[in-house]
Amino acid sequence: MGRKYANPPILEAVCEFRLSRKTPWDITVPGRVYEKLREEFPLREDRVVEDWDITYHPVRSRGPILREPRLLCFTNEKNLFIQLGRRLLSVHVVRPYPTWSAFKPRIAKAWESLAGIVEIRGLSRIGLLYVNRIEAPSLEGNLKDYFDFYPFLGEHVARDVANFMLAVEYRYADGRDRCVTILSSSMKSSKTFFLEIDYFLFQSELIPPTEAISWVEEAHSRVEEIFEGCITDRLREQFQPVES
Repeated sequence: MGRKYANPPILEAVCEFRLSRKTPWDITVPGRVYEKLREEFPLREDRVVEDWDITYHPVRSRGPILREPRLLCFTNEKNLFIQLGRRLLSVHVVRPYPTWSAFKPRIAKAWESLAGIVEIRGLSRIGLLYVNRIEAPSLEGNLKDYFDFYPFLGEHVARDVANFMLAVEYRYADGRDRCVTILSSSMKSSKTFFLEIDYFLFQSELIPPTEAISWVEEAHSRVEEIFEGCITDRLREQFQPVES
């Protein structure tokens, strides 16, 4: 992200739209959207998933868990799929990441397909999430060689850290948006880390549906800035920067 990399660390990216309760909805909507997208996303699967309750709090994982029916539509390669639920549309891509210029048109097409079927009367949340899996070959106990975003330990705090999770929530766009950035260690390997960047609309319905894709483009720019601000040149070299 930000700069182009031959070996980007992106494990998964998700763009999510949650519609306001003012938007009409019925159980036929997911199937009708699938019919519009089936040429590009021919494989479909019905699931019941556990998900957080958006009415409780806009931040992921901060709320009651609900069991919800979902329709998933996959490409033939299965590395890119669309998820449809009650007033929910999300577009997912898993490694290998196809670049933003390839991912964004899929997001726009899915959104336009939904908007062509349902009168979208408001957005309670839009979110753009990137999960990065980072392998640091030789930390030597010093995170700052690789990260500019890491937990600080004072002189009198124990140094033998088994695992950690650092989470910070930032305000953007005069408080309209928020971004939760999390750096955590892996319980399986001392050289593996996860950097999650979740940028989302915090103040519900301030973005009209007609500006949803413009908001997503702006969100992606913020995610790029945060990612680049979290890592050092030493780690960038591992991702193999590509000259524009």
